[in-house]
Amino acid sequence: MIKNILRLLIPKRLINLLYTFKPSITPVNTYLLKREDPIINLKTIDKKYIIRELNVSDTEQIKQFYYNYKNILPRLETNAWVGLAVFDTTTGSIAYISWIIKETTDFISEFDIKLSKNQFWVRHGYCHPQHRHQGLHTRMEQERINYCINNGANEIYIQIGSKNIKGHESVTNNGFQFIKKNYTIRIPALSVYRDFFSFLKSPFKRVI
Repeated sequence: MIKNILRLLIPKRLINLLYTFKPSITPVNTYLLKREDPIINLKTIDKKYIIRELNVSDTEQIKQFYYNYKNILPRLETNAWVGLAVFDTTTGSIAYISWIIKETTDFISEFDIKLSKNQFWVRHGYCHPQHRHQGLHTRMEQERINYCINNGANEIYIQIGSKNIKGHESVTNNGFQFIKKNYTIRIPALSVYRDFFSFLKSPFKRVI
């Protein structure tokens, strides 16, 4: 009864805002793929889609794609990050974005991993709801593996939330092998997504 009364008294918009300040602690599995050759038989997608790297000229489309884009845009200004995106040529909008990390960042180092020249890290594959169930996720998983291999990497890291069963199946089907488990903390309103124990040691450190 109290919850129902609060729902009536507190605007839904305020409730949603407060919820973004709620920390969530999630176990994640880190996987490693060792592969020398790119994937040849790529998933077929609709011809209206094109795939290319993101750059600063795509800022407005990125703002429309991500709800919280302020922590995303700085990636375009560093050589450590590469964004691969699927564009819908009929609208000019972004349908899917996946990110590749080519150098050791603060985020990666918090998990006690240091990338060598032949190692990349892939993360944050997200498909816009309007473009789901069209094979884009499968194709982009293949595209980012090929990007890594074609740019000198033969070892690729990825992290998947421990409860993401489909995610685990997907990466293992692509040849990734489990190496360890960690815990992350996420606070959306503060753009926090970090290793949990590193966050406890330095909670005010900004990690992109």
